[in-house]
Amino acid sequence: MGSTGIKEIVTKRGTYIGRTEKETGTCSFLGIPYGTAARWERAADVKTTPEVKINACSYGPSPWQDIVQEDYGIPVEMNEECLNLNLFGRDLEQTGKTVMVWIYGGAQVAGNNIGCKTGSGEALFDGKKIVENNSDILVVVPNYRVGIWGSVNLSTLNGFTERYQFSNNLARLDIVQCLKWIHENIEAFGGDKNKVTLFGQSAGSANISSLLLMPEARGLFKRVICESSFAMDLSLTSYQDSITISDEFFKRLHVKSVEEAERLEAKTLLRVQNEIIKHSMGGTPIFSGVNSKLFSPVIDNAVIPENYWDYFIQTGCCGIDFLGGTNEGEYDQQFERFKEPGKWAEAKQMLLDHCKAKLDPLHGGREDIISLYAENEKMARTDFDAYRDLKNDIYLRMGALSYGMIFAEQGSSSYLYYLALQGTGRGENTRCPHGAEIPILFMKDSAADEECQRQIRNAWYDFARSGNPNGEDNKNFWKQVGNGTLNTMKIGKAFVMTSGVRLRDASLLLPLMKEYQECPAFKKICKRFIKIN
Repeated sequence: MGSTGIKEIVTKRGTYIGRTEKETGTCSFLGIPYGTAARWERAADVKTTPEVKINACSYGPSPWQDIVQEDYGIPVEMNEECLNLNLFGRDLEQTGKTVMVWIYGGAQVAGNNIGCKTGSGEALFDGKKIVENNSDILVVVPNYRVGIWGSVNLSTLNGFTERYQFSNNLARLDIVQCLKWIHENIEAFGGDKNKVTLFGQSAGSANISSLLLMPEARGLFKRVICESSFAMDLSLTSYQDSITISDEFFKRLHVKSVEEAERLEAKTLLRVQNEIIKHSMGGTPIFSGVNSKLFSPVIDNAVIPENYWDYFIQTGCCGIDFLGGTNEGEYDQQFERFKEPGKWAEAKQMLLDHCKAKLDPLHGGREDIISLYAENEKMARTDFDAYRDLKNDIYLRMGALSYGMIFAEQGSSSYLYYLALQGTGRGENTRCPHGAEIPILFMKDSAADEECQRQIRNAWYDFARSGNPNGEDNKNFWKQVGNGTLNTMKIGKAFVMTSGVRLRDASLLLPLMKEYQECPAFKKICKRFIKIN
């Protein structure tokens, strides 16, 4: 790292003292507190004034989770008081900057605003690499509570009061609190509060897409980039399922009241959380009726309304621009050990265990859906490939298509991508995996060739600026979803604009979605874009 200087920015919430790199002109403000919260309570504003000087030259604490510091390569302090953000920019005297807010993933149980240490010795989520060549962009990376700290139902415990009525969705409300801080303070850094784009991957993307279901989040952002997870069906938790999960948690802790639970050490909570996560894999008896991932957004009718899908279609998507998609081999790594034909039966059983809710005829599924998938698309697809595609599509791809169709139908800018880069897999038989785009966006040194990386980055940045991924050099390259066509940019060795990717597979799966079965407006939208019997 080159020589550094000090940069002070005065806001309504304090005077933040950050660092400036003299060689590049980039500025970093680390560990800025955007909210404060007691255990299982909603975040509140930090009570400071412009005169209070706040050191923003080092990372703040991360949320509690099961991480190994050596894996990160960066000292990581864990603390329940973890609501802080990192902010990156350059030429902060300029005004009207686009604000890109990165929401990290981690299966709703892990992740922080630092990320792991890269080969260059820096944090993965170091936004300096983005702003160095994009002086009109600010990058903000907040922490938010994960796991049992970010989503737990306390309603069956003694001593439950309205103080804890939002405990099911604290992770999402932490992000809302961060966005409120941005609206209040970002102009001091040169940002435009009306040009906020959320982008994130996996659980981060699920949380972003869930904000579109939350009335309280309206007006806090203009655009979203959702990478490989969407808040629908298997990524949402019913209120009753949240009770089932939480009751098991507190039974294992031997507590019956909120007061007892609050006295427990964080390490004790984490130990039991890890036990529950292990039992949730494959659908064990204690969670046999739970169809969602643990600690996912909860349909609680307080933060996310019971009619969430109607709200999303009628209101949540309106006036918001959308770019989203998935990768070709999202879950391929899970199947790697079954790649030999003699083990394909085991691969099928794992698929049945993981996707029971969708493949169970009682849930609206079809007994022969796996066989139909293997025969579909008139393509040379082995049973093994069909299992991989089906898992990827059930959990992720159907969500991307659903969001793309809804935004387009309501008149918003809507763009879809399908990432099929070669050489990014984690095994010789894996295709473009879950999270392959992250190093491209933040590191500029992934397995993809430099020109491909540049085009991906520029598409994301251009979309954040204007709602259109086409820069001045490639107008009309990306086509919007619309007019009954699921236009999709397939990104491999080249960028190929298609009218949709594996739509016949989608015609089998979309009717299995809860939202399709229960929302006539959504069913109508789907049939406009996809041939469904």
